[in-house]
Order: sequence, then C-alpha cells, then structure tokens
Amino acid sequence: MRKIAIMLIILMVISIGSLSGCNEQSNKNAPVETTKPYEMYKSVPISKADLGSEWPLTVNSGYIDCYRFDNGGRAWFFRTEYGTLYYYNTISRNYASNYEMDCHDIDPIWASDPENISPKIDIGPFVDMANNILDEN
Repeated sequence: MRKIAIMLIILMVISIGSLSGCNEQSNKNAPVETTKPYEMYKSVPISKADLGSEWPLTVNSGYIDCYRFDNGGRAWFFRTEYGTLYYYNTISRNYASNYEMDCHDIDPIWASDPENISPKIDIGPFVDMANNILDEN
C-alpha cells in the first residue's frame, strides 16, 4: 500500500510538471514585440505644386520620409500616396539594402526630359528640398 501511495505521489508530481511545461511552451510561442533597427521620424507631404515646372517625377505627389537608423545614420526616401518607397542616392539605397527595407530605385518614376536636353528632368531642386527637410531638427 505504501508503494502505491508513493507511486501516486510521483505520478502527480510528473503530471503537474508536465502541465506547467505546457503552459511555459504556450507562453514561448506568444508573439514577441520586436523593434526594427530603423524608424521613420518625419514625413512631409510634397507635390508638383511645390516645385511647379521643376517637379521631376511622373507621380503628382507623395511624401519625403526621413528615417533614423540604429547606427546613427539618417536618410530620406520618397513615398508615393500608394505607399511605394523609393530611394534616390547611394546612401538611401545602401540603407534600404542593408536593412532589408521594401524600397525601389526612383528611376522608373523619374520623368524624362521633354526637351531631350538630358535623359531625365533635373532632379536637383527636388533633392535640395528633401535634404532641407532631412536637416530640419
């Protein structure tokens, strides 16, 4: 009788341990909050109306999104109203690649020069505006 009592106690301890193990397992599978190694800290609307005839893109408007990265760097990207993110220069392209951002080269939406003086419209005024936005605060 004493052996049976000891075996019952052992079985109860094993059962309780298994149940608590199941609870721990289910907690391990719970979603874990993670943070990305970058953050958008500023988003400024920009449109053809801002630059008039100097507007260099085939889309009429979007946003200059400024990002901060965990290495201390910053870069800007152009985002369309539909949410597609574009990089313009090597800095933003490298960040997009290194941080696996869903980002595209701006070339497909960079307008051709209607006067055929150069292959594309001068993007300088657009870049200057974006750099000024990035440099504010």
